[in-house]
Amino acid sequence: MSRQKGSALLLALLIMALITSIVVVSGDYLQRSLLRNQTLAWQTEAKWALLGNEAIIMSKMNGQMPLSYAVYRPGKINDMTIEYRLRDLNSCFNLNSLHYGAKQQDSPPDDAGVDGEATVKQKVALPPEAKNKTKSANVQQAKAPRSAAIFTHLVKHATGLDNNAAERITRKVVEWINPVPSTADGDGKADAKNKLNLMTDSSELRIIPGLERVHYQQLKPWICVLPETTLKININALDEASAPLLSALTKGELPVSEAKALIQRRPPQGWDNPDAIIAWLTDNQQPSAQDIKSLLTLSGNYFLLSQWAARDEQHYALHSLIRYDEKTIHIKQRKYGISEIN
Repeated sequence: MSRQKGSALLLALLIMALITSIVVVSGDYLQRSLLRNQTLAWQTEAKWALLGNEAIIMSKMNGQMPLSYAVYRPGKINDMTIEYRLRDLNSCFNLNSLHYGAKQQDSPPDDAGVDGEATVKQKVALPPEAKNKTKSANVQQAKAPRSAAIFTHLVKHATGLDNNAAERITRKVVEWINPVPSTADGDGKADAKNKLNLMTDSSELRIIPGLERVHYQQLKPWICVLPETTLKININALDEASAPLLSALTKGELPVSEAKALIQRRPPQGWDNPDAIIAWLTDNQQPSAQDIKSLLTLSGNYFLLSQWAARDEQHYALHSLIRYDEKTIHIKQRKYGISEIN
């Protein structure tokens, strides 16, 4: 009889333990569901608040973008704190200018010899397999874009590495941006996936083999990604801290100290004629005066509007890529949520 009572008591305890476990799991599930719903509600509220703030900022620009390289404007909506920064993306190095498709303004024709004269290429019939290998070899041996040397000097300044190490980093980045297309199919037609796409975010550098995280963090303030392969630097958007970028445009021929002096000579309203810059470089006997002219611009055409919303320990971000073209302003791209965008 006592054994039956013990078994019943044990069964009752097991049932109570099972019920307790179900209650605890259900309570934890309800708590997590409540927290998830609150987070989604907060993100939705923050998203629309930032979109509304974006519309207000765009309307205040009135078709004109500021010359300032960065503007902070903190504010509050109820208990939500909002601040934003407007950055001229023509004041940083465009990584997509390292693409083989970038315009080579000073490079000779594709079929020009070493002495600049065109050479006649002998046409030889090759099988499809040989043609594919030849194309891949041509891509591998293609002349690095003009901006590669500029990027190398920028890497040297940002990281403190020597010239060989900086060139290795540049080579890895160029190879990453210009992958070798896969071979064509049996009909000799390349697959659509062989098309080389441009980078969409500078954080892609973090997955390049051999590029250390510390070097990426050091380069981060100097680099950006634009949806085009041109490299244009807005001289009116540079501050004294950006003098190394201006020096890198001349491949180091213009010392950082003199680049800083040139920026200090800029009129308060900005330069309205690039000839004044070229004249200053010429007067200071800079051999790269004419070379740098094609890389400079007096106004930006891409801006990054970064907004951050915060409430207690909750955070949300909205990054809007703005295209400015002949007094027309429109949004090219939006990225939501926390990110490493500058």
